[in-house]
Amino acid sequence: GRTFDADPESQRRITGAVQLAVIAPAGWSLDWTLADNTTVTLTAAEVIAVGVALGQQVSAAHAAARAIRAQIEASQTPDAVDSITWPTTG
Repeated sequence: GRTFDADPESQRRITGAVQLAVIAPAGWSLDWTLADNTTVTLTAAEVIAVGVALGQQVSAAHAAARAIRAQIEASQTPDAVDSITWPTTG
């Protein structure tokens, strides 16, 4: 139920936080600012879960982009290209 920023800089920060969480001592936590500018305290396990969720989101976006590219390359007319839409997420 939390929304994290996922722009390239945020992705680098999340990756760094995950690396830190992996080597952190027991009881470690981190304060994180969410997309709505609220702050939450995350345990190491929660930080790692954010990293997993980010990886899944990036992977899904990459798969969608590959599918779009295949549609574009298979298109025979400008109208066919114009009819291609990026999938929406819920």
